[in-house]
Amino acid sequence: MLKKFLVAITVFLAVQTTQAAEAPCYVSIESPGKSYTILDVSAIAVTMIRQFIDPSVEAIPLTGISGKACMYRVNIVEKSEGLKAFIFGKKISDYGTSNLRGEAGLEQAILRAIYKGADNDSSQSAICQKYGKKLETECQGTKTIVQKSTIQSQPETTFDDQQPPTDNSEAGIFKHNQPSFTVEYPDDWIPKKRRRHPNVVFFATAENKKTPAMEVVVVKPRRKMRDRGIPRFINSQWQKRLPNSGNFKTIKAKRLTLKDGTSAYFYVVRLKPNINQRRKITASYIIAEKQEKVVMVSAWTLQKGRAVKDINRLVKSLRFQ
Repeated sequence: MLKKFLVAITVFLAVQTTQAAEAPCYVSIESPGKSYTILDVSAIAVTMIRQFIDPSVEAIPLTGISGKACMYRVNIVEKSEGLKAFIFGKKISDYGTSNLRGEAGLEQAILRAIYKGADNDSSQSAICQKYGKKLETECQGTKTIVQKSTIQSQPETTFDDQQPPTDNSEAGIFKHNQPSFTVEYPDDWIPKKRRRHPNVVFFATAENKKTPAMEVVVVKPRRKMRDRGIPRFINSQWQKRLPNSGNFKTIKAKRLTLKDGTSAYFYVVRLKPNINQRRKITASYIIAEKQEKVVMVSAWTLQKGRAVKDINRLVKSLRFQ
């Protein structure tokens, strides 16, 4: 009996350890400063932390994360003499400074924080080898380490970067099975597939840009979808992804029929990525139920006018087979 109990405990601990090892960490932008948006800071912070500190990190997805998830918290503090970037997480707790302005200053401050927080010479050497011109003071006289680094080099990525999709989609068309549907996207956009997020089946963004972007979510709901609760649900997802967002407003809400005859909800919302900034995100949604699952196609942009019409057209391209 005791032997069986010990075996059970051993198996349980092994499973828990494996699950913990596979769980990703996320980058949360606590404060982006006055001159930057959360999207700006996230694009750089996720890229740098993933390359030199923790290869498992991801940006917080639109679908949100658990309150117990592993987190790297980033704070940007701006003063007249420059800015500071603070990064706190399980593998780093440090800050970096920069006297530069704009994106160059933001990138330099984050790089300095990561350089100072790096736990070995190999990591610092890898940083200098790739970004030595941005850290001339720190990297002056640094010798390039030839042997294999303990941190595997990662390609530069942007906001919400994921691995390329492995489905049978054609260029400009995403295809999904069970339920079977297609969604169109611009031919020059880069399709990506989110790792470890099975509900997010598709993500694409314009090349080398954070926005505009689109996302497709397929999920089995716990209860029947009601139109009154959809705006509240959309707002909650943005709050999880951008904790400092605000001024959420529903611009349009109506029922419509897709070209294949499926009844769907169409929503257009607007919000500020940061409550203290003027820039606003406009996001469009098509939400439909099929085969006891909810399919949500969303697209968002920071631009106005024609850009909003374009994202409306993208979400309305949803077709069930």
